[in-house]
Amino acid sequence: MRLLNTRTFILETFHDSTIIPRYAILSHTWEEEEVLFEDVTNQPHSVWMQKKGASKVIASCRQALRDDSAYIWIDTCCIEKSSSAELSEAINSMFRWYQEAAICYAYLSDATDNHGKCRWYSRGWTLQELIAPPILNFYNKDWKFVGTRHSDALLISKITGIDTRLLCRTTNIRDALSSFSIATKMYWASRRSTTKEEDRAYCLMGLFDVHMPLLYGEGHKAFQRLQEEVLRNTKDNSILAFHSTARDNSSGWGILASGAESFHWDLPLTQSSISQSRIRIDGDELHLEGVICPLRLKDSNRTDLYMLRLDCRFADALSMPALILERFPGSSRFRRRSSGLTRLVPHEPFLRLGDNSRPTHYMPHLELAKRQEVVIAQPQTHLEVPFSRNLNLRTLTQDEGLDFCLSHSVDSQSDIHLLHLERDTPFSGTFGGLAAFVGGSGVCFFLDWASTKIFDSSTGQPVRKHWCFIRSLREQRILSMLQSPEHGLPPLSEYLKQVFGGRNPLYKRILDLDAPDQHDISGTVVDGAYLVNAEVTSDELLSDIVFHLDVVIQRTRSSS
Repeated sequence: MRLLNTRTFILETFHDSTIIPRYAILSHTWEEEEVLFEDVTNQPHSVWMQKKGASKVIASCRQALRDDSAYIWIDTCCIEKSSSAELSEAINSMFRWYQEAAICYAYLSDATDNHGKCRWYSRGWTLQELIAPPILNFYNKDWKFVGTRHSDALLISKITGIDTRLLCRTTNIRDALSSFSIATKMYWASRRSTTKEEDRAYCLMGLFDVHMPLLYGEGHKAFQRLQEEVLRNTKDNSILAFHSTARDNSSGWGILASGAESFHWDLPLTQSSISQSRIRIDGDELHLEGVICPLRLKDSNRTDLYMLRLDCRFADALSMPALILERFPGSSRFRRRSSGLTRLVPHEPFLRLGDNSRPTHYMPHLELAKRQEVVIAQPQTHLEVPFSRNLNLRTLTQDEGLDFCLSHSVDSQSDIHLLHLERDTPFSGTFGGLAAFVGGSGVCFFLDWASTKIFDSSTGQPVRKHWCFIRSLREQRILSMLQSPEHGLPPLSEYLKQVFGGRNPLYKRILDLDAPDQHDISGTVVDGAYLVNAEVTSDELLSDIVFHLDVVIQRTRSSS
């Protein structure tokens, strides 16, 4: 650790952390012409003291001397940032350095008499600098003392959302932080920003007491790594209490948040209750133990919706956050719906939206609630088993002994979740997709479905028309698209991966094909052994629509 001698303005290095002398520490926002490590080590005092940033270095040293501190730590000049190893060590140690300082000076370069609206409160790095030190004094742009963290706790709490109990703590900072949930800590950072995208994660490592290498250039992945590190040592599932942001919508709805801004609510979340939840990341899946129950969607027969209650409460103490999950067909895995977080309010039949408390159409069956392990999959990377958001398999009826199941289903516009029908053109509201059904004997067929809204010439009113075609995997036009090995045929799973997975899936080309030559309204014979009938219908509610699929599979007489 390097410290600046407050009398000589010379940097001194202390290798043994057990004999660090008493030191003060500076918290500030970077401005023009900061005094850097190279300035202090390579230039005479008379040279670097001409820089604009020198005034706060000199003033903070003088204040430290008045407070009986012979040394001070200032991030601009005490870190050799040209050394990636030293920079990484400093950032991983910074929370501890602020925690162990005798006193911290928060220099507010844009403040006059008070510090209510200062840039200092909007920066990511100053969050830990506000929380970690045992004593924090505020100084305005003229280095006039304007208050302490303790004396101005109510004002600071109003600005930052941080509980006054933490600001006025008398216990160790780590003990004090342990009583606040992960979501609450994220909430404190939700309105703060950093110059570099990666620092949005790195500035929170100390707050969550985690360590990880710095990889500048990794972009948003840094925040994903931060959350994965946090999950290694916690049972607090409030880390899932985030809602969708523009960033989430552009990159896909994932199992973890894209940034701290996703945790900004009208009400913060209180401390986590005593939880026995176990959480772990396994590839593109998140495994946790939680309380889950089925959901009923008003005016819908869907049976694949569930509510997962999180182990924390909103600050009103009356409602709890809950996730809405969709179950993958024929699977125990779920994915998170893009409607995000909702509120479970006692004695109310419907869930409420998490961000403004408006009622939804989701009704939880709380009498069926139970604690179990839940697996939430990553939608945008789980391409080998895509799942339609628009099509609901309502019934699958098949002859005894047949074991077909819906293995894949994808929409022609798979990024749409809630379909809003346009009513201003005669051919608006066209939707469709491709589904794959697989039998135990390796037989596979595709269902190419579509729906459009047209005007009935006899009534002049819009009506919705549905149709679907059955296509065999062995159809020549489909086989010609697939890449086969030189010898033999690849497994069925490899064919399906080419159709639905990867960056350029074939399902888009299959949807562009003309209707099959053997299409018949009485059914389609697949591979000469199975007669398949399918029907698509729809339910509309206000501006939303859901499509239902009913499938019947029978053996042909020749196969019987």
